[in-house]
Amino acid sequence: MKSSMERHRRVWQVWNWLPAFRAAAEFQSLQRAALAVSLSPSALSRAINLLERSLNEKLFNRSPTGLTLTARGHLLLVATRDAVRLVHEALPDSAAPRRLRVGAAGPVLPLLVAEGVARAVPDWSVTVAMTGDERLIEQLRCGDLDFALSHQPHAVQGIESRQLPSLELVLAGMATHGRHRIIAMSEPGFDDPAAELSASTWAEAERLSRATSLPVIAPWCLLPSGTVVRPLGRSQPVFASWRTGLYAGQSEPYERVV
Repeated sequence: MKSSMERHRRVWQVWNWLPAFRAAAEFQSLQRAALAVSLSPSALSRAINLLERSLNEKLFNRSPTGLTLTARGHLLLVATRDAVRLVHEALPDSAAPRRLRVGAAGPVLPLLVAEGVARAVPDWSVTVAMTGDERLIEQLRCGDLDFALSHQPHAVQGIESRQLPSLELVLAGMATHGRHRIIAMSEPGFDDPAAELSASTWAEAERLSRATSLPVIAPWCLLPSGTVVRPLGRSQPVFASWRTGLYAGQSEPYERVV
């Protein structure tokens, strides 16, 4: 009990400075971080200095271009994110709908997520965010996303990945003047190096196809019914990722979605 109370007092001494520290660490700028937490830059800087003095550790390397975390600062950021997320998830909020935040690399996966997740968990409030693959891990770690879909696994500490059924690629629209003159979806993995044009959405690809009489390489599940297609015998892997322990601890929506 004594050691537990000592730990409690130690954390309590620095607790009020942690929001300022996290904002500075994530924005890497005192000015932008100060706006995010509604403090003046000088007050934010003072909070960080008090935290570093209390810990007797340097948490940031400071330069004219901004702030970068030291090794100790990075460890504290990960711990702060986990602590805030766990406390938030324990807060009672019976009046609010249950929420699920999903991130997916665009343009194809968000469309699939929006339909598939809403069908799997109709009693949940689902938010689908289109984001770059490089940001998915950080958003998962800090609790901004509950899970994410991408075309590659993430072998990162604290993050688990599971491979889902792959997307089947087809050649859509058969009017063509040459075998390799095609339009490709501009999603990593759908691009074809021989493509003449690329498009970021199916609607855009369809307009280009009509205007140029070129076929389109696209995932089969994205095409409107009745589209003329030719199987390519190619597929694109899809992976679901989430924070370690979350799937087992809060399995209700994830077992139906993943």
